[in-house]
Amino acid sequence: MHGSEEILDALEYAPGSIICLVEIWGKVKKGGDKLVGQHRKVLKMIDGEKLLRKFACECALHSVEHYWHDAPDIVVKYLKTGKEKYRDAATDAVRAAQNRLLRIMVKKEMGLFDA
Repeated sequence: MHGSEEILDALEYAPGSIICLVEIWGKVKKGGDKLVGQHRKVLKMIDGEKLLRKFACECALHSVEHYWHDAPDIVVKYLKTGKEKYRDAATDAVRAAQNRLLRIMVKKEMGLFDA
């Protein structure tokens, strides 16, 4: 029976958003980010979909606040609230910013300007 010591490691192998706290015993072996043992018991279980979305927004917001100082207001608003009504506009704003950055990088690589 498999498990992981860290939640992020376990999510790499999970087919969905169910998060379980498990006990693994018997002959237990650790290999990289996984554990395998003869027995496993689920102690607690939650549907982590909303929690994982909130976590993703928190991680993205941290990056925006530290590295993207001129982020569009709609992006920050979506990440702070998680409200779906802002998602499409935030996605469009991020995509536009990514296109601008990639365009600059390609032009620089092609020697079209020194920026």
